[in-house]
Amino acid sequence: MSLAARSANAIWRLASISADVRLRRALPACCEVQSGLLEKLLAANVRTVFGHKHDFARIRTPRDFRSAVPVNTYSDLAPLIDRIAVGEPRVLTAAPVTHFALTAGTGGPAKLVPYTAPLQAQFRAALAPWMAEVFRTVQGAGDGPAYWAISPALGRSRTAGGIPVGFDEDSAYLGGLMKPVIDAALAVPGSVSRIEDVEIHRQATALCLLAREDLALVSIWHPSFLPLLWRWMLGHWDTLLALLAGGMSLTGTGLHLAPRPARARALAGLRDPSPASVWPRLRLISAWGHGFAAAYLPELARLFPQAMIQPKGVIATEGFVTLPHAGRQILAVTAHVFEFETPSGDVLWPWELEPGQEYAPLVTTAGGLYRYRIPDRLRCTGRLGTTPCLEFLGRQGMRSDRFGEKLEEDFVAGVIGTLFHGTTLAFALLAPEETAAGIAYTLYIEGARSDPCLADRLDQALSANVHYAHCRRLGQLAPARIATTGPAAQDRYTARMTAERGQRLGDVKPLALSPMTGWDAALARKGCDA
Repeated sequence: MSLAARSANAIWRLASISADVRLRRALPACCEVQSGLLEKLLAANVRTVFGHKHDFARIRTPRDFRSAVPVNTYSDLAPLIDRIAVGEPRVLTAAPVTHFALTAGTGGPAKLVPYTAPLQAQFRAALAPWMAEVFRTVQGAGDGPAYWAISPALGRSRTAGGIPVGFDEDSAYLGGLMKPVIDAALAVPGSVSRIEDVEIHRQATALCLLAREDLALVSIWHPSFLPLLWRWMLGHWDTLLALLAGGMSLTGTGLHLAPRPARARALAGLRDPSPASVWPRLRLISAWGHGFAAAYLPELARLFPQAMIQPKGVIATEGFVTLPHAGRQILAVTAHVFEFETPSGDVLWPWELEPGQEYAPLVTTAGGLYRYRIPDRLRCTGRLGTTPCLEFLGRQGMRSDRFGEKLEEDFVAGVIGTLFHGTTLAFALLAPEETAAGIAYTLYIEGARSDPCLADRLDQALSANVHYAHCRRLGQLAPARIATTGPAAQDRYTARMTAERGQRLGDVKPLALSPMTGWDAALARKGCDA
C-alpha cells in the first residue's frame, strides 16, 4: 500500500471534518443557514455593477432579495460576463474572476461560467462532507490512491482580458490549500490532463492505473467510461505491460513513469485479466446514476464486483446542487443559496418543498450567478431535518445526453440550418442510434441529396459543443451519420410519437432533436453515410 496516498487521505479526512459537522448541524436549520449564506454573499458584493443595479445595500431579507433580483438565465447575464472576459473588475463579484469554466449552452455551442476563490470554497463545502462520509463508511476507501477522471485538455485558452478558460489540472478545480493533498492522493497525476492527444492521454491514464495495485477509489462522470477504458486496455495489453516494465515519459507533463517490472510481470501472469484481479483493493466507484446513465450501471457493477457503486449527486458547472449523504441525495445546503421553481412557475425556498413534487433549481453562488436557473428537473423525495432530499429526473427542454454530450434543441437546429442553408427539407431529425460501432448521432433527412462529405461536416459541426467533442474523443460516441428517409417521414415520426409516447396528434411538434433511439426502423431509411 502507498504510505503517501494513505497519509494524504488521512489529512484529507481530517480537513473534511469541519465541513461535515457544519452540514450535519445545518440539516435541521435549513432556513437559518440559507438566510445566513445569502446575507454574507450580498454584503460581499454590494459594490459591484450587479449589486448597484439591484440595490443590494437595501436588501434586508430573503423576500427583499427575491423582489429586487429577477430569475436569470445565461443569456441574461452574458453581457456582464462579456465585460468580465475583457478584464473589467467588480462586475458580478467583488472577488476577482480567476478562471472561466467552459460548458454547453442552450442557444449556442458554449458558455463561460465565472469562477472565483469564494465559489471554489463553496464547491469544497459540498465535496468535503461527501468525502468525510466516504472515508468514514466505506472500509478501505482511504487506504490507497484514488482516480478522479481527468479530462484531456480541451484547447485551454485565455479571454481578451487574460482570464484563463479551463483549469490546468482537475485538482485545481477545487482550488485552495487542499490541492497539494489531493494531488498526493491521486493515482493519475493531475498534469496528465495537459495531454491534448487523446490516444497518448488514454495510454498515460491506463499506465498510471495499471501501476497501482492498491487503487482504492474511482470518481468518474458517465459509468460507461471505465468499461470503455478497460476494453481499450485489453486491446493494448502487451504494449501497456512492456511500457509499464520499462517506464515512459508522459508527453507534455514533464513527468516520468518509473519502471515497474515486478508489477508488469504480475499482470502478465494473470491467466484471464479482470478489473477485480488488477485492482483487488478498489472499494468505491462514484458515477452518474440517473437518466440514461442508469442503464450503464449494471455493466459497471459486473466488471467491478469488488467495488461499491455510488451514484453521484447533481453537480453542474454552475453549482453543486446535491451530494450523497446517509444513503440519500441531499441539497448542498451549506454551499450555495437555493430556490426552486414549480411547474406552474411559483418559486419556493428549500424548506418549503413537498415530497413527491417536481422542481427546477435556482442557484445563487459566489461566482456571480444570482437566482440562476439550472435546467434540471428534480423530485423531492423527503427531508433530513428541514433540508430536502432530491432525485434527478432529467433536463428541462429537449436535450439528448447519453454520455454527457449535452446536445440541445436550439444548438442542433442551428447546426441543421447551417448544413442545409438555402435547401428546403421535408423532414430533418437528429437522434442517437444504436449501431455496430456504438451510439452514433444520426441525422435523418428527407428532401435533400446526400453529400458524401455531409456526415463528416455534421460531426464537425456537432463538435462545436465541447461536451460532444469530448465524448467523441473518448470513443463514447461513434462518428455522426446521415440517413435519407423514405417519403412521408413526418407521418411516420408522428405515428411513433402517438403510439409509443401517448402524445395527442395535435401535440406532436416537429423537432430537430430526439433523445430516442430506433429511428432507423421507424423512418425506413434508404441509406446511411457513416
